[in-house]
Amino acid sequence: MLSRAHTHIDLSDLSDARQRKPVFNADLIFRDAAGQLLAEGKSDNRYGIVRFNHPQFGSCESEEAAAMTSTAGRRLWDLCIAAMFRWQAEWAPKVGAMDIRFADCDVKKIPLTLRMSRDDWWLWWVPLPHIGGDPMTQFSSTVSVYPETCQVRVAGL
Repeated sequence: MLSRAHTHIDLSDLSDARQRKPVFNADLIFRDAAGQLLAEGKSDNRYGIVRFNHPQFGSCESEEAAAMTSTAGRRLWDLCIAAMFRWQAEWAPKVGAMDIRFADCDVKKIPLTLRMSRDDWWLWWVPLPHIGGDPMTQFSSTVSVYPETCQVRVAGL
């Protein structure tokens, strides 16, 4: 059983073959194979990073900002991100499809399986007791969009 996971979606506009561009304000819905809602995400306005909305905490953005300014803010960030990691461990392995809305496009039921990997190989040589903890599992995919034709392509990273 997974205890902590981080999910990363590389979301890019590939309408210009010379350069990848971020996709801003895209809404993503992740579903299981039966079509049941698992999670929702949105790419931000600044970098196009897909942030997921935890049912209780949201995207942890305000907690992240507070962590930069105070110790109490850092504690709130730690709580929020820990909840986010536990929540992503629950739904990410079950993803079977995605809906996405971007620009003037709304594409539904895109088959999607997130690639799973564990990136803790480097921990074996770190002699510090505070490094490590519960293993972190990474889930990822590359999603390329073509706004002019409302096409979407997905691939595991």
